Amino acid sequence: MILDIPSSDDFIESGVDFLNIAWVKIIKLLLDLEENKQLLEPENSNEEDKSEVEIKLLAYSRMVAECTDEVVVDKIDTDQYWKKAQRILATSLSLIQQGTEFILKGYIAQVSPFLLLSKDSSNWTSDSQNKDISFSEFKTIDAHDLIKVYNAVAFRRLPENNTIISHRLPKEFQQRFEEIRNQRNKIMHSVDKNLQLTGKDLLIHILEISHDLISPQSWIKTRNELIRNEPNSEFFKLAEWDIDFDYYLRRIAIEIDLVIKLLPRAKALKYFGFHKNQRSYICPNCYDLAFRDYYQDYGETPKLAQLRPNEPTSTTVYCLVCNQISQVTRDDCNHEGCPGNVISDLGICLTCEHEFDES
Repeated sequence: MILDIPSSDDFIESGVDFLNIAWVKIIKLLLDLEENKQLLEPENSNEEDKSEVEIKLLAYSRMVAECTDEVVVDKIDTDQYWKKAQRILATSLSLIQQGTEFILKGYIAQVSPFLLLSKDSSNWTSDSQNKDISFSEFKTIDAHDLIKVYNAVAFRRLPENNTIISHRLPKEFQQRFEEIRNQRNKIMHSVDKNLQLTGKDLLIHILEISHDLISPQSWIKTRNELIRNEPNSEFFKLAEWDIDFDYYLRRIAIEIDLVIKLLPRAKALKYFGFHKNQRSYICPNCYDLAFRDYYQDYGETPKLAQLRPNEPTSTTVYCLVCNQISQVTRDDCNHEGCPGNVISDLGICLTCEHEFDES
């Protein structure tokens, strides 16, 4: 008898966890790069309120400028940075591939987990006919067969009428899956010096997998659930944090802001419903909960809210991160140099973040 048979949810939850771990690794690389770029920018050379590490970095940049006869040192060697990050990116790619396989297995297991077992009985454990064996001890079908089996049996249930329909993956997804699998095999079994991974490409892999296998534009919701269940969430429960401060919302807003800046217009619209050719604003809800009085180390507060509808007289903005619609007023900001005319109900200009002076 076969014991410990995994459920569809077991596979899918594990797969999403793998994608999430890869996402965190890549985001950390991107954030570290952005933060250190800012430290070496000459316009940030005011040493007031800077930490000892920041002051040392600024001093170092000036020293290098003097020694190399350069006028300023205003950028990090990003090529060298990403070269040193290849191991981390390779690990992330393996996690993405493993996560994708597990999610595919999860949907196949909705029909029957036994479809995942190798059809060749010679691959079954030799003791399976004599005693009870755990499902995990059996050889499962090869990765290159997952798409074929998935397309043959996987289904979706329509929420509006509970109808079950077949669900086949688009050719673009199948090509992406093969690309990821081939790159992962090169990493695991050899050394390919020509293989150069980028954080942007790997993030697109994750977003595309989420779009096709979880649901369209679902990654923010997925990430929100995962980030609030990280191990360190237990520390925050004990620390009695101010209930008016949403640490998790801040993290997600910073991540999504960073990723949207990397994405081309079409992909930002596809994965997040964000129009890069449309003006964006600070979200009043995110600002109140996660940025006002708490946030100083990222530069500008993320602008991830947009007018809905996008009309000159609209009085509501929608934020893709917190999924909230907020009321705004339309008055020209009177802060010097600010072209904004969208003001929150607390009197904050959602373009420049300064208080609106009604006088």
